[in-house]
Amino acid sequence: MKLFMRSIGIGMVICGVLIFGSLLGLSVFGGWVLASPSGARWAIDWLPRAGIADLHVESVDGRLLGPLRLEGLKLATPGADVAVDHVLLDWSPLSLITLGIKLESLDVGTLQVTLKDRETAQEAPPPPSIPELPVSVEIQRVRMARLELN
Repeated sequence: MKLFMRSIGIGMVICGVLIFGSLLGLSVFGGWVLASPSGARWAIDWLPRAGIADLHVESVDGRLLGPLRLEGLKLATPGADVAVDHVLLDWSPLSLITLGIKLESLDVGTLQVTLKDRETAQEAPPPPSIPELPVSVEIQRVRMARLELN
């Protein structure tokens, strides 16, 4: 019986260490993704691989926590192709605590939207639906240099 109890104790310690290690690993990974330029690049490159968006970004400078500069964005959707020469985003991540998104500034260079033919757009599968989230969005400053619609 004593051996059985000792085995259970050792098993609980091993489980505790594994759980602690997993939580620590997730925290380090999350910190890397949010707070480092290489983490921001990885997260943006991950979006197309995950099937979330057909997005290509040539250059990423900054952190997801902000400020973040993206250059050479190209997004393909069933109804349109979108290209942006640069986006500069500065936001307050702490606003997520109150279920809000607070953008300090959003600076967009030239935004080109090329609409696809109706036949092409109707044949394509519908885009994935995004669930509505109970968040508020506050934008302090927005600037767009140019909009081209084709």
